Amino acid sequence: MDADMASRGGCTCETEAASSEVAAHVKLRLQAQVYIPTVFKISWFSLREFREEKKLQFSENPIGFTETLVFKEMGLWDSFLNWLRSLFFKQEMELSLVGLQNAGKTSLVNAIATGGYSEDMIPTVGFNMRKVTKGNVTIKLWDLGGQRRFRTMWERYCRGVSAILYVVDAADRDSVPISRSELHDLLNKPSLSEIPLLVLGNKIDKSEALSKQALVDQLGLNSITDREVCCYMISCKDSVNIDVVIDWLIKHSKTAK
Repeated sequence: MDADMASRGGCTCETEAASSEVAAHVKLRLQAQVYIPTVFKISWFSLREFREEKKLQFSENPIGFTETLVFKEMGLWDSFLNWLRSLFFKQEMELSLVGLQNAGKTSLVNAIATGGYSEDMIPTVGFNMRKVTKGNVTIKLWDLGGQRRFRTMWERYCRGVSAILYVVDAADRDSVPISRSELHDLLNKPSLSEIPLLVLGNKIDKSEALSKQALVDQLGLNSITDREVCCYMISCKDSVNIDVVIDWLIKHSKTAK
């Protein structure tokens, strides 16, 4: 009996010692486990090493597992990293919305901020500034007047922004050539070099609206090669593709300092 108890006591001590060693190891290396059923199980201590090597080996896991994890779908890994990053880091971005009058810039700001829409919008005089928070991203929006007398200040408010949003009334075909001229004049400013451009063809809820390809061609977007250029067709009235616009903005945000 005594031998049996001693044996059990020795086993208990060894178990406690092993448990202490595990706890110290976990505390030291900040080890964590994440389980995603049927997809993958990851026990991680070096995200950088895993990202570079695309696999993570640990043969001296204190819990007793020996595993080699290989991600076949790196898109899933990127999504996991983005989710992890969003838990700890705030993102921010500053945008300038430009375009001719009545293109729907203020309606776009409202659609992004609240999802609301009003037919009785007052044209922006000068500029308006609004801050919108989407998840962990804070977006500072400069809504610039589109009347001729205000277009000279576009460059000033586009300097240093995360992206330029150029809104076009896709249903007003007569105004598209003017939109093209103003857009290219703006992008030719040296101070705005390489700033990403998002062109939005608004009012596609109207039957006379141009197609995306027609708008791209008539604005000459394919000739813009000194920056990232993207084009979406939207309807602020019907909230068409507003979520796509928000996703694009979030992807182009930067970590707040």
